[in-house]
Amino acid sequence: MSEFYEQVETYYDGDAEDFDARYWKNPVLQRIRQDFREEVKRYPFKSMLEIGYGSGLDMVHFGMTHPDSRVTGIDISAAMQDLARQKIARHELKNVTAEKGSVEDLQEIYPSQQFDMIYVFFGALNTVEDLDKAAECLYDVTAKGCRLVLSFVNRNYAAGTMIELLKLRFRAAFARHKKEWGGY
Repeated sequence: MSEFYEQVETYYDGDAEDFDARYWKNPVLQRIRQDFREEVKRYPFKSMLEIGYGSGLDMVHFGMTHPDSRVTGIDISAAMQDLARQKIARHELKNVTAEKGSVEDLQEIYPSQQFDMIYVFFGALNTVEDLDKAAECLYDVTAKGCRLVLSFVNRNYAAGTMIELLKLRFRAAFARHKKEWGGY
């Protein structure tokens, strides 16, 4: 794993501890997530790949709403993988798997597999080392007719910068403006 991805993993391993608690206290984020889920549900799928599944909220949701489909995902964080696997086991979902890796690892993790739905919620593609390469890797695992439901967080997100400035967290306020990823 590259030094870049080690940095991203360290960040999300630290974020994992209270990830779900923070999520369940944020009704705006819950609404946004549900809107993305509804967009996905407009299209039938038999094999879904989620990039950056975090604690597994969406993989478990889609595993439950689509029991005849295979739902799988990759995440760079071992701590997030542990959380996701616990949720999967708790719900006894046999059609859901959580793997650890980056977008560049897709061919290694899923050799010769293709997906008819690729889902990325809230910025996992913001933490790739090379977005062009990530796009090629995604293309390599798309089945004919594949749908991609992707979201990105704009690095120039002014509200985020202002919120961090108001909190007097100057490093965090400008972290996303660097060439390399500096966390959220």
